[in-house]
Amino acid sequence: MSETNVYKITAKALEKMDELLLKSMLQLVQRQLNATWRLEDDAEIVLVDTEQPEGQTFWQTHLSNKLLISYAKQNHYQAQWFLAKPIRVQPLVHLLNTMESLNLNQGTHQSPPSEKTPETKPQQTAPKPTGPTHHAPPQPAPIPLSQALKKQTLEQVGFPNLKNTFDPSQYLLGLLLDALHTNQITRFTHPEHTPLYLLPNEKRCFTITLPVQTFNNSQKKLYETTANHIQIQHLSKEKLLEEVEHHHLKAYPLETILWLSTLLASQGRWLAGYSQHMFIRLKRWPNFAILPHQPLHMNLAAFMLKKTADLSTIANKTQVPFPVVVDFFNACKIIGLINEEPKAPLSSFPLENTDIPDQKRTLLKGILKKLLQ
Repeated sequence: MSETNVYKITAKALEKMDELLLKSMLQLVQRQLNATWRLEDDAEIVLVDTEQPEGQTFWQTHLSNKLLISYAKQNHYQAQWFLAKPIRVQPLVHLLNTMESLNLNQGTHQSPPSEKTPETKPQQTAPKPTGPTHHAPPQPAPIPLSQALKKQTLEQVGFPNLKNTFDPSQYLLGLLLDALHTNQITRFTHPEHTPLYLLPNEKRCFTITLPVQTFNNSQKKLYETTANHIQIQHLSKEKLLEEVEHHHLKAYPLETILWLSTLLASQGRWLAGYSQHMFIRLKRWPNFAILPHQPLHMNLAAFMLKKTADLSTIANKTQVPFPVVVDFFNACKIIGLINEEPKAPLSSFPLENTDIPDQKRTLLKGILKKLLQ
């Protein structure tokens, strides 16, 4: 990875075995991380064993000038960033990738040491890369993450107090759905992205080659920006094919673009009209061969294919950050992969474990179902 995607982390007050484990883990999980993380003797990001007296002292004295991660069995400090003991692969990957993604979403960049800025440094902010700054000027996110989402920890993944739900009509997704409804061959253009073309009759889209997992900011721009920044133009099929050939674009199933448009634009906000208390389950395994995804999405799919639960329970059981769960649910919902239950699933009633004849069990299930309606 380039130097712009290198992060440094150090450890404080960890027992020798835990420090060795952290070093080994970082080497082990590098392929699962969205950026390169290095364990250094000195860094702005510090993993602190807050169960050790030395760690507790360090936490109190460096809380305002370091980005601290509490390392303990429980998050007694209610820290924004927390890693539970002992260090395990998936929680570590979730933590580092979430910190890195928040930094990108916030558009934070590290200033040169010689520069003086009047801004007050917050107690806990997203990490800053240790490499050189990007050449492109910082771009504000179309819809910033809510304060509740910024303060969320990986241990406490309850419902964030989001003021805004995700309204597809405000993004590329809504424009795509409108064009599908009117059956119009359409070009979608953004100043910072190669045009996207929709051929509704064939349920195909044409765009630049999409990465399987990691998108850079320019690649995401078209999908996550608001609809009023996207120009649309209706074309003939001949004109579409001519421009596709000119730009050397690749054909993708419509499902791929609908999925991607939802995944990148929803930003941890559940779909408008959906209740967070709804119990959900996957109808079938997502076709990840054509759906850009993260490793965490595989974990979610495996759980949601077997269990019926609400979003909060899914996040808690899988240890996947709540915003990632919400984005995954939204994308699955848009492409028709979600079954919904308005009440607790019938499987929560232990009829199968009782000695009831099959005929009576079926009758009782029918009665329960009517009672729950």
